[in-house]
Amino acid sequence: MATTNYFKLLLLLFIPALIAGAATVIYLPIYKKRINSRLSQFGEKLDGDMKPIATPTKYFLIFCLFTVGAMALGMIIFYNAANSKKRTTLESVDVAEFWIQSRDFPSLLDKYEPGEELPGYHLNHVHSENDIEIYFYASDSAEYSGFPDGIIGIMYTGSDEQYLGLDAEYRQTGVSRIYDYGGSNRFRTYDEPLKWFTFDIMNFFGELDLTVRTMKKADSPFDNNDELFTGKTAELHVKLDEEYHIENWFDE
Repeated sequence: MATTNYFKLLLLLFIPALIAGAATVIYLPIYKKRINSRLSQFGEKLDGDMKPIATPTKYFLIFCLFTVGAMALGMIIFYNAANSKKRTTLESVDVAEFWIQSRDFPSLLDKYEPGEELPGYHLNHVHSENDIEIYFYASDSAEYSGFPDGIIGIMYTGSDEQYLGLDAEYRQTGVSRIYDYGGSNRFRTYDEPLKWFTFDIMNFFGELDLTVRTMKKADSPFDNNDELFTGKTAELHVKLDEEYHIENWFDE
């Protein structure tokens, strides 16, 4: 490794020297012509420009330094341009992502109730437990820009009045290092009762665990005080690659 780096350093030094040497060879006839012109006028009163004439050695050194500077500037420009281009291409976003958000304020889902048919989506799961119902919808076209990849609906069917909270945990491992991904989100009723959630994915078809809890109304969406929860829970586990019927998608 050290020998390779040493060779690269020598090569980088040799290139400016080679370019400067070639330029100096071209400069030599010009230098000789100027010197001969000066010698032919030796002793005469000269009215013209009498600036010193750069020697070939000086010319070589100046051109060599100029070439080194130009190469360094070129490498900096190329590096920045390459990195800038990489950041703006889709290939650079080739990582796993999962986004989920609550849709409890005005949205297109307001005219629907969980369990009803949603255009463009399949109702893949209906899970009922402890007076809590969880509805899982999968898009007809996963990762299609402009529409959520999935929709989750939750309802409480008990006779008493309860609010609901949702915990979503997601993970994907064993596919490849860039696709290994995981995280969690928590949603608490603090203004409007929770009913609808939408999620979007990018290169994520791992496992999703949903836990819905009955709770009192929270003071903020980040309130996770155990005293809020009133004891009833329902859980749903899904594998997104199975939901979209694209098992082993990473081998394609």
